[in-house]
Amino acid sequence: MVKIYSFIFSMMLYMQMNAQYASITGQCILNKDYQDLKPNIILKNAIDSSIVKLSVADEQGFFLFDQISKGIYSLEIQTLGHETKIIESIQIAKSDEKLDLGKIELASIRILNTATIRAFKPMIERKNDRLLVNVENSSLSGSSSALEVLGKSPNVFLNQNEEVILKGKAGVRIMIDGKPLPLSASELSIYLKSLPSAIERIEIISNPSAKYDASGSAGIIDIIEEK
Repeated sequence: MVKIYSFIFSMMLYMQMNAQYASITGQCILNKDYQDLKPNIILKNAIDSSIVKLSVADEQGFFLFDQISKGIYSLEIQTLGHETKIIESIQIAKSDEKLDLGKIELASIRILNTATIRAFKPMIERKNDRLLVNVENSSLSGSSSALEVLGKSPNVFLNQNEEVILKGKAGVRIMIDGKPLPLSASELSIYLKSLPSAIERIEIISNPSAKYDASGSAGIIDIIEEK
């Protein structure tokens, strides 16, 4: 019974925390099907094109941006082998608005007889056990601090005390170049705010395997600094 009340209280608290924020959802498709695209989604401020938040679509192409403030945004959708899709003038007029963009069809890149192929590193990469956010040489590197970069990363949020939350879980273990930071949540926020955004990449491990210390059970974020 105690567990039931605890669960209900947690759900009510979660709903209260998110009631003041808007959300943007949609589904990326190709040829009227989702085809396991898993594109990267970039939400930008329409006024200055600065990055607000990064996201990745799931196996069926669905994506979600939660805890969005009122404003006007643009959406950039990137996936290998397809043209970049840009949606302009997305307006969030109410603080609790739930905006569904519906199905967004992506177009394949036309293959030309003569083409120059340029290799580039995507801003978000999926690995077997983690997401990589490539900060170096991206527009994220212009952020004011490491904390700001984290707040824009997929599945990562900052609560009212600017503490790092990963997929709704607090107590995330933060590491620098593979070395844990022995700091409390509030101390981490202060430290990350003072840390410049000279970051090569951020590795986000939402479900750490047994090889990691139990203290990272809520998730691990490893900040790899520029060499």
